[in-house]
Amino acid sequence: MHRIVSMLPVLAATLAVSACVSPLARQEAPLVTASIAVAAAPTPSESAASWQMPWQISPVTIQSEAREETALAWVPQTGYVRGSRVALASLGRPLVAAEGPNRTVEACRNVVQSEAAKIGAREVEAVSAGPHRRIAGGRYQGPVEMRITYARPGGYEVRMARMTCVVDSGGKIVDAFINEG
Repeated sequence: MHRIVSMLPVLAATLAVSACVSPLARQEAPLVTASIAVAAAPTPSESAASWQMPWQISPVTIQSEAREETALAWVPQTGYVRGSRVALASLGRPLVAAEGPNRTVEACRNVVQSEAAKIGAREVEAVSAGPHRRIAGGRYQGPVEMRITYARPGGYEVRMARMTCVVDSGGKIVDAFINEG
């Protein structure tokens, strides 16, 4: 269900006076994609080569609207932006990385950016949501906060989610997923 809401005054003020440039304000900048090497994995379900974007960070569909309420908001000097209330409230501020080492962030950002670019992403942001941990096979697993801005007819769409990303000992992506539960 879509609702048109007015953005919090703090968001408008943040966008107007922020020293940071909002990802939405950089409309003319082309999206730069990076290619990544995908590590061989024991099963297809663990392969980033066959990886599909989770619904939480893909553009809104009828199916995702049944799971998550979205709103349509007017953002001064940007236009209409659709997203969850949490995603809309985060606009105009950079994502804040959690403390501790997380060697999964770059590989996770690259695989998400590669797929998101195919479906209209203008900006893909990723930061550590906590330290990585070592798991079986010499791999590392870590939480990564993702925010993706898509260009859409008549405005933008912003999607946010916390992902779990897995890399091999060389830093190559093995898997990226969102825990639903």
